[in-house]
Amino acid sequence: MLKLKENKSLLIALIVVIVVVGFAVINYSPQSAKDAYSAVYLRTGEVYVGKLSFFPNMQLKDAFLIENVRDPKDSTKTNLQLTPLKNSVWAPPVIYLNSDQVVFYGPVGEESNVAKALKAAK
Repeated sequence: MLKLKENKSLLIALIVVIVVVGFAVINYSPQSAKDAYSAVYLRTGEVYVGKLSFFPNMQLKDAFLIENVRDPKDSTKTNLQLTPLKNSVWAPPVIYLNSDQVVFYGPVGEESNVAKALKAAK
């Protein structure tokens, strides 16, 4: 009987350790990764840029929409424009993404035009 109680206590302690370690692994990311921007391309053709996280679900914070806009000087050309979603009508603090609609995602290069535009927007 004493051995059964010891095994139960050991099992409970093991489960607690696994849960704590799992939570730490899921939530841990270096500060540079938390500050990094990622681009997310959706099936609809929309491209969003923001701080991407996956726990508890896929979401973007500090998000921008990349849009094609007509060049005011030459109407035959288009330019890419970063539009902050915080300036939109609905001004979401976070966008929750349906991972089934994501075609691909990846980090924004530090020297890319998008990174330069993000720095200029701040």
